[in-house]
Amino acid sequence: MKTRYSTTLKTMGLLSSFPSVVELLQPVEEQHDHTFVDQNNRNVKVSYKMEYDPINQIQHYKTIRRFYQQEELQEEKVTTIDLRYTYPQEIEKTLALNGFKLLHCFDGWEEKPLNPDCYSIVVVCQKTARL
Repeated sequence: MKTRYSTTLKTMGLLSSFPSVVELLQPVEEQHDHTFVDQNNRNVKVSYKMEYDPINQIQHYKTIRRFYQQEELQEEKVTTIDLRYTYPQEIEKTLALNGFKLLHCFDGWEEKPLNPDCYSIVVVCQKTARL
């Protein structure tokens, strides 16, 4: 899964994301994803573990890479990322509190209308005049 986030709010534009039903309903157990051979000729088994915190709207992802040499575990690397999902109503309120007016919300860069299956939201906003 690859998701890009814009962390700088500019006069026109912000990319945000909110979870799909599939993401929220992921099993908490570790799930094997794929295996490959690395540059040291070791088999690398990659798995993921995901858990959603509905109170804080945070999806916790853990990627586990296990490195094997002739079926013997040599090394294990774990990386984590916590994603804070933002919903359209929350985006509008955050923009207003920070001096922006929401002009449009789209499902992706092709400016498709938002729908329940959206994966990302592209927000077009405008800086409001200061009084």
